[in-house]
Amino acid sequence: MRALPNFQQVDLTGLMTRYFELAQREADNQLLLVKNGKIRVLMATFQQVYRRLLAESRILAKAPLTVEDYYIEFFARAVINLSVTWLERGMPESPRLMEQKASRFLLRT
Repeated sequence: MRALPNFQQVDLTGLMTRYFELAQREADNQLLLVKNGKIRVLMATFQQVYRRLLAESRILAKAPLTVEDYYIEFFARAVINLSVTWLERGMPESPRLMEQKASRFLLRT
């Protein structure tokens, strides 16, 4: 998410692609956090960045759920847990395929 230019807007699928690309680049650091019981750091960071992008109107959110109470917590845990499992398995799928899976799971399509 830090890879987004300051002016760019992105939809949730684009955001997920960028997140999985970041997770892939930072795999060693993320797995070290998980190994040391610090997965909440990943979740808190994800939530903070997501809230900031929403506040700056940089996420093209189509569903009203994206601003509903508890949505960000649910969304962050789903994405982080999925990405950690992917990292632990050695990232056999591409970030783009993981975005497609996350979108399908979250959007039930």
